[in-house]
Amino acid sequence: MMKAKLDDLFQKRRDIFRGKGNCLLLFILLSTFFVKISFAQLAKMQFEDAEAAYNEGKYAEAVKLLDEAERSNKGANPPIMYLRILSRVELIKQTPEKDFDLIDKARKESNLFLKTYNGNAQLEDKYREVYQASKVLKDLPLTREAFE
Repeated sequence: MMKAKLDDLFQKRRDIFRGKGNCLLLFILLSTFFVKISFAQLAKMQFEDAEAAYNEGKYAEAVKLLDEAERSNKGANPPIMYLRILSRVELIKQTPEKDFDLIDKARKESNLFLKTYNGNAQLEDKYREVYQASKVLKDLPLTREAFE
């Protein structure tokens, strides 16, 4: 009899803890969801700031903001890649003899963009602009030795 009461008491405690465990699990899931939303919002705001900087001719600042947006977004997406390529190409146009690493990054990023998004109808306009930017990069030295 006493054993049955103890078993019943322990079962009730287990049920209570299971309920709290479900609440804790729900809390963790919701927290993760809201953190992802806040990172997405931050990345969007950083991207918008980068667009404004680009439109004002502040290309180095735009690249910096796009790098931050990529980190906040936990990865690049087509708009980030597109605007960063255009920003880097504009920087290169200003001083083509200044920085081979900038040329190399722009070249690699534009090649990746063109390869990844080839045939994507939604990105056709951006694809065309990146293609035009890549033509500018083709006229520049391919190696550091040729650059120097």
